[in-house]
Amino acid sequence: MQDIQKAFHDLLEVTMHLSHMAGLPGGTRSSWTPIRGPNHLLILGGRYGSEDDETQLSYTEMEFDYAVKQGKPVMSFVHGAPDSIPVGNTDKDSKKAAKLEAFRDKVQKRMVKPWTAADQLPGYVAQALMKTRKSHPAVGWVRGDLAMTPETRAEMAELRARIAELEAAQTPAIGPIYADLAGGEDRVEYEFRLRYRSTEGNHQATEYAATVTWDQIFTALGPKLLHETTEGDMNSTLRVALVKFAENKLTPESVPDDFESLQHIELNNTGLTDKARIQLMALGLIERGTQKRTISDKGRYWKLTQLGEDRLMQMKAVRKQDKTSDFPVPREKARIL
Repeated sequence: MQDIQKAFHDLLEVTMHLSHMAGLPGGTRSSWTPIRGPNHLLILGGRYGSEDDETQLSYTEMEFDYAVKQGKPVMSFVHGAPDSIPVGNTDKDSKKAAKLEAFRDKVQKRMVKPWTAADQLPGYVAQALMKTRKSHPAVGWVRGDLAMTPETRAEMAELRARIAELEAAQTPAIGPIYADLAGGEDRVEYEFRLRYRSTEGNHQATEYAATVTWDQIFTALGPKLLHETTEGDMNSTLRVALVKFAENKLTPESVPDDFESLQHIELNNTGLTDKARIQLMALGLIERGTQKRTISDKGRYWKLTQLGEDRLMQMKAVRKQDKTSDFPVPREKARIL
């Protein structure tokens, strides 16, 4: 009996839901109602079981006979070495022992799977159940989520939404870890090298220092971080933006007197990419990526926090313009320089 209970316990842990008879008291035939499942599972050990007063058969044998008569698929597991079963797990009543032997002979006229140890049963039974479910599909084989009524699904959806609201209310808003952090219109300096062709046809280089605001850095990186991106891509995006900022700062007054044409701009290794990443993380605008990836993927990923997304939308979203006139504006007057 302990072997059978263990088998059912382990099967429930792998989400197989079964109805079975165990330890039923004796009584009249009117107290017995056959279990009306789509399939029948029998695990036969060393005891015959409780008997019906009228038929003098065990409820287990009556269930078996009923399943066979109804043409249900029967999965039978019979102890393969009954003489090795401990005496405490066998019938001491000789009549019951004889009935068990006769029942065993009846069952073994059909296909059975022998077992000798309790730890074999969960695997044997699970395999048989899966095969039976495929070969004999029936209404009884229903996944738990498919058995729910529309009302139950609606109620569960409401509960999930409510749980999410409560969790959000209890989670502190992400923001700067220090109140005095530089950000927004505060400026940060970086250095670059201007390589150009001189009026004499020579290749020349001049060192420059420039400044950029933290909002400009965040605006350049934000769209890339709406979806998780690698640290390398993030650094490349920032370097491209810094070069563009440097180009925009060049004026006829700021370039050398012998400047003829721009060749390219090189950023000096000032570590601004690392500094920017740390600063934006401290401001609560970015965080490390959380998506699951393959073991072979060694990259470090970053993304916007909810605060970062809100800040980016605030800075980049296009706002409505006041309509001062319904008439079209002439092109020469609409030109923006």
